[in-house]
Amino acid sequence: TAPRDEGKGGIVSNFFATNEVIAKKGRQKRDAAIANSEDHEIPLKEKIFLLVSSSLNDKKSLPGYVYRKLIEKLRERVEERQSNSKEETVTDDLVEDRHVRQDVHAIIKHITATLLEVRPGFSSSQRITEISASAVESLVFGEVYDLVFDEIVSETREKDKSLGDRILNA
Repeated sequence: TAPRDEGKGGIVSNFFATNEVIAKKGRQKRDAAIANSEDHEIPLKEKIFLLVSSSLNDKKSLPGYVYRKLIEKLRERVEERQSNSKEETVTDDLVEDRHVRQDVHAIIKHITATLLEVRPGFSSSQRITEISASAVESLVFGEVYDLVFDEIVSETREKDKSLGDRILNA
């Protein structure tokens, strides 16, 4: 743990510091229980998924911080683009827009790189690295599925309308 100034904060700061240490030990214990389980108890892919999920949901870890901040920034950018597109006229260029999917892929790459750097066990073999990257991808897409799907719906709206009109007129 980080050095503390014992002269300040007293009982309250010691209480929070103690709780932080207990929480960290609890996370480490859960991670160890997952990692040390037998393959017939938890298959390898599920172990890695649980460990990656634990790391990304840990508010004290760098991968967790990066994960939350990048998702937050993506949501802000989508809101900004939506407000800007309402002010502009819709053109064919906006229909072909794939900003959200490009941003999500960049987020996945960045979070995966951060995770592999901070938790080198996830890069111990090519297979484990691929499973870890797949877990990150699943978690990120699960978090922003609505944004990606809305972009796809927006992109295909005109084609869907045209196809519907052709079917009705046939």
